[in-house]
Amino acid sequence: MTAPVLRYDGGDERMDRTSIPVDAAQEIKPGWFVNLESSECVPHNAEAEDQYFAGIALTGHSPNVDHRTEISITETCVVEVDVASASYVRGEKLKISGTASGDSIILITDAGSNTLCWAAETKATTTRLKVRIDVWRLSVLRGAVS
Repeated sequence: MTAPVLRYDGGDERMDRTSIPVDAAQEIKPGWFVNLESSECVPHNAEAEDQYFAGIALTGHSPNVDHRTEISITETCVVEVDVASASYVRGEKLKISGTASGDSIILITDAGSNTLCWAAETKATTTRLKVRIDVWRLSVLRGAVS
């Protein structure tokens, strides 16, 4: 497995950044999908936890070593991730496969209600894909924001 790689953020003012609290015991690496649960940042780790999805970690956190109490995340970006071997069309809805987290996240096509992101490119059979993260768009899609 290859860790997710953050793409197209690097100081782009159009990309949203925010800081959120992190539990001292959590390991989080830049590029990881993260949730906001009980007012703290944790790695995203289940297909059905999409309602807690907060964005992509920009800074990391080492468990019980790092003295920071917050990490930076982005709510809008393009990330390159592992995907199930298939063909993808730009704009296609994607979700987490199973209960993977951190470096082991694999995305698959979503025909239901667990969408986390969209394919940012069209590719014939591949296992690596650039995907569009947009937390605000997800909120509108789920009816949380009008």
